Order: sequence, then structure tokens, then C-alpha cells
Amino acid sequence: MYKNYYDLVLTEIQRALSKISNDSIEELIANITNPRRIFIAGRGRTGLLMKSFAIRLMQMGFEVYVVGESITPAIKANDMLIVGSGSGETESLVAITEKAKRLGAKVTLITMYKESTIASKADSVFVIPAKGSKVDKDADSDSKQPMCNLFEQTLLILMDILTLIIIDQKNIDIKTLYDRHANLE
Repeated sequence: MYKNYYDLVLTEIQRALSKISNDSIEELIANITNPRRIFIAGRGRTGLLMKSFAIRLMQMGFEVYVVGESITPAIKANDMLIVGSGSGETESLVAITEKAKRLGAKVTLITMYKESTIASKADSVFVIPAKGSKVDKDADSDSKQPMCNLFEQTLLILMDILTLIIIDQKNIDIKTLYDRHANLE
């Protein structure tokens, strides 16, 4: 039984990742690496994965903050807000996106749905082709897994791939990541 599910999950992740174009990856990396400061937002399981990406960005030397943390400063013009939302409809993230735009920040959305409320407000939309059943439980899904599992799994792997690309492009020494790793754990 385990082997069947193992094969299912890995096949679905590989299929989703294979549908992502190099051009969209290059645009996403430019959105990550060009701004002065990066703000990360997400909710639920996707939010936890976005926080994990914020950790990697910090370890690579970026000035990065997680929206909602008590030490997160004010977002300003020319900052980048990166929102992770499978549905693109999470109400609190819609409000955060709207406020960031009013303050002059750029917004990049990582989502399953190009046609969503947050997508309509974002400067850039990166679609992970891993539809789940959360938005419309009767909708056709690319996955046999429940809810947004495939999106979240693919998001995690994608962010790890982005980390490798950025490390390579910026010639970041891996030792530097360890030097910035939390040491008060």
C-alpha cells in the first residue's frame, strides 16, 4: 500500500513541476532577487511553507520579513510582497495585497489559479499547475490527493529548487547559509 501512494505522490509532484516554464521561473527569481526588501505572506499550511522559504532567503542574505510577525517593519514603495495562496481568495491575504499595493509595493502571487481576486491585484502571478479541490470541491483536480496537498508539496519543492538556482546565480557559498542559521534553538 505504501509503495502505491509513494508512487502516486511523487508522480503528481513531478508532473506539476514539469509543466512550469523556464521563463516563469526566471521572472519569479527576478521578483525575489531585485527588490530591496522582501515580505512573505501566506496562511495555513501554505503559510508555513512560505515561512520556510523566508528562512532560506534570510540565510542567503536577503532582507526578508514575514507578514504578521511582531518585528515586521512597515512595507514601502519598491518593496516586494510575495503571497502564497493556493486559491488566491484567502480574505486576509486579499486585504494584505490591497494594502501593499496602496503603499506602492510590488506584489507577486504564487497560486494554483491565475483567475483569482489576489491575482487580479498582483503585479506578477506565478501559477503552480497543481489544482486541488479546496476552492470548488466539485472542480476537476490534477490530483488524487485531498484538498491542496499537491499544491503545497509542489510549492515546497519549487522553493527548494529556487534556492538552488539563486545560490548558483549569486555564487553564494553554502557555508554562508550555515553561518546565518539560527543558533539560539
